[in-house]
Amino acid sequence: MGAVYVIATAVQLVINGLMLGALYALAAVGLSLIYGVMGVLNLSHGSLLTMAVFITYSLYLLSGNVLAATILAVVLVAVIGIAIEKGAVYPFRAWEMRLLVITFGIGKVLEQIIYVVWGPIYITTPIYVPGSLEILGVTISAYRMILLVLSIALMTGLWIFIQRSKWGKAIRAIAQDEEAASIFGVNVKRVRTLTFALASALAAIAGTLLSSIYMFRSASGWEYLLIALSITIVGGLGDIRGAVVASFMLGVMESCIGYFVSPLWRTTAYFIFIIIVLTVKPSGLSGLWRGGS
Repeated sequence: MGAVYVIATAVQLVINGLMLGALYALAAVGLSLIYGVMGVLNLSHGSLLTMAVFITYSLYLLSGNVLAATILAVVLVAVIGIAIEKGAVYPFRAWEMRLLVITFGIGKVLEQIIYVVWGPIYITTPIYVPGSLEILGVTISAYRMILLVLSIALMTGLWIFIQRSKWGKAIRAIAQDEEAASIFGVNVKRVRTLTFALASALAAIAGTLLSSIYMFRSASGWEYLLIALSITIVGGLGDIRGAVVASFMLGVMESCIGYFVSPLWRTTAYFIFIIIVLTVKPSGLSGLWRGGS
């Protein structure tokens, strides 16, 4: 009986961790994508994620249709992302440190807008699928399995888009060499805007799905920015594959720490994660396949 309990607990922790990791990957991949294409760490990323949660919440209350509310929220946040890129990021693209301050300031402005419009409340989005699944004799929440499958499907779709589509190839070309891509006819300005919109949309999806598990308030975006930054740094700045691998590692670690230690150690776990990985591999996980130290 003891062995069965240990196995069941281990399976549940791993599945919960993979589910969290897949959701974190949706947010972190967008941050990594922006850095890879533009060389910009967008510090407003977490606030965009939180904005999507509150917009989805309000649209659901108005329409009663959570899917329509989510889709519209994703579109609106993508449009906000485009406005940020065109109005604040592109004009200052040559000054990296200024962009850090600017995007941080935009994140604070978005946080304040959320606070003013919705107030000092905690919310969750009403996305839930009842029931459970039995895997190898272990009972798993059907909803958590759906989140895992959905997140992996979205990341697979993103990978196919980047690898196979015309715009995806343009994104990869600019990430490798912007000047050369421009010479070969790639519209750099449009691709940068598309990248920011895509990253904002991914953050919006991640936020909406995460808010069905965790409660959100106006300042919650900074915690999820920390998560995305941790993943981006550990995975290797600008490396999407590294971000995905790091996301799953962080998700499983968070799940285990929350169970065996305390959920209060959740934030501390991110820093522990960064220190351990970068101590072993200073170039991040991308060094494993790029041949770095």
